[in-house]
Amino acid sequence: MDDDKACRDFVTDKRASTKADDILGFAQRQYFLAIKDCSNDFNLPVVGLHNNVLSDTASYRAKMGSKGVADLNLDVDNSSKKTGADVLDTIRRLINDKFGPAGVKQTLDTPKMTNIFRWCLSDDIERCHPGDPEHPDNVVWVTNPDDFGRLKTTKTNVVFESQKPKPATSESKGDLSTAFVLLALRLADPWSQQAKIATDIVADKILDAAADTLRKFLLVEPRPEDSAAKAKKDKALLDALKAIVQLGDNFKNLRFANIEIEGKQWGKESERVANYRAIVSVLTALGIHCCDVEGKGDAGVEAGLKGPVAAGARSPRRALGRRSPPARPAGRRVCPGGGSGGG
Repeated sequence: MDDDKACRDFVTDKRASTKADDILGFAQRQYFLAIKDCSNDFNLPVVGLHNNVLSDTASYRAKMGSKGVADLNLDVDNSSKKTGADVLDTIRRLINDKFGPAGVKQTLDTPKMTNIFRWCLSDDIERCHPGDPEHPDNVVWVTNPDDFGRLKTTKTNVVFESQKPKPATSESKGDLSTAFVLLALRLADPWSQQAKIATDIVADKILDAAADTLRKFLLVEPRPEDSAAKAKKDKALLDALKAIVQLGDNFKNLRFANIEIEGKQWGKESERVANYRAIVSVLTALGIHCCDVEGKGDAGVEAGLKGPVAAGARSPRRALGRRSPPARPAGRRVCPGGGSGGG
């Protein structure tokens, strides 16, 4: 993260290569560097936008009004069986009771589809909260625990990814969120190393202080003080503590949120506005909503979404069954409209 010279050199050296491995390596490094640069070395949050197809929740949405889904607003925490697997069993049972085996298969067991309940069942996530079960296709995927905590208190479907994906079962191993998880894990190694250094030095200081006290109690001459060694140890402790604080700040600043909205008909004004409002509610909860049009705030943005759409016009982000990586990262100036998709 701190030394990207090798990446930049590769992009420069392989720019004209026609070899498949070089082309793939070039694209991967160029994409990573673009996100790194746009987020000010990952000090600004990165936000992705994309829409989800609705076929996997068709039966659920058609019947939820009569069946009621408020009891699906549950918390899943895979740190224990009681808060993880047992809650997931409850979700599966409730969906089966309300929508039958076909509803379970459609909503929970259709591969490469995205809705809050399917992601809650994924091995890729640590925690999830179906905070808005009436809109199962609106899902926010975050990699920062503080962001999960912020969204969990709102009417938002949110999942938290923090572990390296399991290749055999993962459906998100190639997604941008996974890159942020790997970056966070990479920060954890030097943090642990510095913590061990600090712990060892503090332990030595405690033992030295105890030994000096014991010498006085036993009327033994105190050990001669080695001021140079003491100064060296004090500096090493201070350096370790500074490194711990810096790495902690880097981890705290490492924020990615993928905001997935309902992939409805782009031609309907009400649905365009509803999707925009869903995005705004997430950005506001995360503390990064900023968009403005001619000084009119959200009203200015919504005004641009209203009115008829030309016949045959397509959504700027075609609805996809899978999450796709955001095409443009954003920082404090986060504005909908530059997200991901295959359209």
